Amino acid sequence: MFMLVCVKDSLSTQLETTLANQVWVDDDSNESTPGWGVTHFQTIQDGINGVTDGGIVHAASGNYYENVVVNRTVFLVGEDKSRTIIDGNYTLDSLLSIIANNVSIEGFMIQNCIYLGREKGGLDINSWYNNISNVCFTQNWIDLTVFGRYNRISSCIMNASFWNIKILANNNSILENRFNNSYSALSLTAAHGNSIENNTITDEYIGISLYESTQNEIAANFAFNCSQKNLALESHSTNNIVTLNTFSSSYQGAIEDANSGNNTFYHNSFINNTLQVSLAGGQNRWDSGYPAGGNYWSDYNGTDLYSGPHQNQRGSDGIGDTPYNCSENNQDRYPLMQVFANIAVHGVEPIKTVVGQGYGANIEILVENQGWETKTTDFAAYLNTTAILTFNGLVMGGRNQTILIYTWQTSGYSKENYTIRASATASSWRNGRHRQQLYMDSSCRSPRRRFQFCARSL
Repeated sequence: MFMLVCVKDSLSTQLETTLANQVWVDDDSNESTPGWGVTHFQTIQDGINGVTDGGIVHAASGNYYENVVVNRTVFLVGEDKSRTIIDGNYTLDSLLSIIANNVSIEGFMIQNCIYLGREKGGLDINSWYNNISNVCFTQNWIDLTVFGRYNRISSCIMNASFWNIKILANNNSILENRFNNSYSALSLTAAHGNSIENNTITDEYIGISLYESTQNEIAANFAFNCSQKNLALESHSTNNIVTLNTFSSSYQGAIEDANSGNNTFYHNSFINNTLQVSLAGGQNRWDSGYPAGGNYWSDYNGTDLYSGPHQNQRGSDGIGDTPYNCSENNQDRYPLMQVFANIAVHGVEPIKTVVGQGYGANIEILVENQGWETKTTDFAAYLNTTAILTFNGLVMGGRNQTILIYTWQTSGYSKENYTIRASATASSWRNGRHRQQLYMDSSCRSPRRRFQFCARSL
């Protein structure tokens, strides 16, 4: 018995050592290809089976008609997302199933999956901490289904399918994807704590829908020309934050059923929807207090002659003098007179954290206009409390980033710790009196990011 166990362990170790760190897959490969069966394969599944945990599978452009199970931690990379095609040939309902953790996939086209009565997608994620980026999906019943946690789906294109993404798990991030011409872009069911940010949704029937889903953040998305609704909160969907989104030119900007409520909406733009909001009785918060304000409503016809928390002080402040009534029980107390300007400092990165006295140190600062309109920005960076870099009247286009570089010359500075911070301000209103100042910390959530510098002699 003990001898048999030892033999098995020895064989297992020997087989593991024959696996390669990198393998190449090409649908044109065959037995005459150098490295055949060791580093070169014809199918993606054989490539995954032939690579070590943590290895890379390179897939050449071509057509792969197979159902792939990713059962180990790999980096699966296609040569070209428009020409490296995994095709269901209208017979399969799942083409890529991820069951291992920490898998990365990029550079593929996933297409032609059908419905076989299961919540499967062209790609389904059944594990945690995976990264899907730069993948195209088209002509699928469901493009992508998420069953696991802490996954990241970013920079993907989803077009002309029925469902794009279905999320049935918590704590996932859906970032900077493009959805077009399908039935539903994003559907969350019993899914909590997810981040839905910076996605572009056009010409869908339904944009984003939540069912029995709580504590999700829906931020900085652009939903346009959805024939039914841009955002739906249904069936006990509560305590979600909806901010910085543009809901435009659709039948319904946002709807909420009677069983949902206690959601927070602020700094969104509701523009030219047939029904800006449709609320069945739930009560929500529709602003972030004064002076931050609420949302922009294209059909708001109030004036801006006054300012202050009670709008009874002389002088305009970019906030309407009277509330915007969303429904009988829902009121935006501080409706914005113009689309909110969302200028954020998205990163403050010193090249070094320890600087020799008398030497220079470069500091890169990323400023981002997360809104959809061009804005004029004032910018300042500070060393402790001293301004070291300023820009007045910096013009930034919608959805654009600018990298500012400052070289700190440390001559004359004593040896101690220094704090670098940066802020950007943008006039949200024509009169320029109301300004929103944003800082950004290392988690990109709280109001400030700091880096410690220590100037020391060499």
